[in-house]
Amino acid sequence: MVITPQQAQNIVDEMKRSIHRDINIMDEAGIIIASTNPLRRGQTHQGAARIIREDLESLVIYEDDGAAGVQRGINLPILLHGDRIGVIGITGDPAEVSVFGRIIKQMTEIMLQRIQDQEQTDLLNRAKGLFIENWLFSEQLNWPEAELRGKLLGIDINAPYSVALLRLTDSRQSPRTEELDEIQRSRILSLIQSQLQSGKKHYCAVLRSQIIVLLHGASRSAARTLIQKIRQGIESYYPQQVWGGISSVSQGAADIRRCYLEAQAAASVADQSQKPTIVFYNEASFEFVVQSVPRSIC
Repeated sequence: MVITPQQAQNIVDEMKRSIHRDINIMDEAGIIIASTNPLRRGQTHQGAARIIREDLESLVIYEDDGAAGVQRGINLPILLHGDRIGVIGITGDPAEVSVFGRIIKQMTEIMLQRIQDQEQTDLLNRAKGLFIENWLFSEQLNWPEAELRGKLLGIDINAPYSVALLRLTDSRQSPRTEELDEIQRSRILSLIQSQLQSGKKHYCAVLRSQIIVLLHGASRSAARTLIQKIRQGIESYYPQQVWGGISSVSQGAADIRRCYLEAQAAASVADQSQKPTIVFYNEASFEFVVQSVPRSIC
């Protein structure tokens, strides 16, 4: 893993709030990529370079040395899966800051591990989202190949699924049409995945401005309950409301496309309601009839 300057800066800013000392993070070449002292960013830290080069466990600097780009303090290697990926340094009297050294090093490594885990989760989510998009919309899909790709991602395309299609509304109750950005997609996926039942083969993807949830073998009542929980989770986080539709259950890999169209039709009915709601496809025909009848006759 390569520490990005933004990741490193977030870490040192967080650490300084805890120990109230200046903190630096250096990359494998000894360049200061993040610091609570803006003047030091981009400088070469000879002590950090030495830690990496000589495989040192720590390096205490007792005197400032401008020529070497170092100040008093303690410096320790940052390890991730046994690899040295950088160095963290705490500026100050060595007798005082050495107390914080090991703790700050461990906290930094834990934070980087979490960042890496999240990056891997995001990468897997993007792969699943792309696969689901191809499964639903590709005009010339190689079905045997799709079945194999699905298995590699843990998705059985031959299993029975209901498709739930969800969209966000803005403050005027109009459907959102612009694409969600990367951060919004990641947060929405995390919110949905926290609601999906463990051990169930449910999947979700955020495609452009809509959210698709594939519900594996869920009964009607279970599907309604789960989608309502997802809806509440999104609405509790975003100042928007969620509406959408749920299809019947698929009868095979290719049948998922019929289910998507059902979910889309049901979502269109939900959009015509006075307030955002979730509609099942087999409720849609009656809703369409009711909404086509003049208000005076109703």
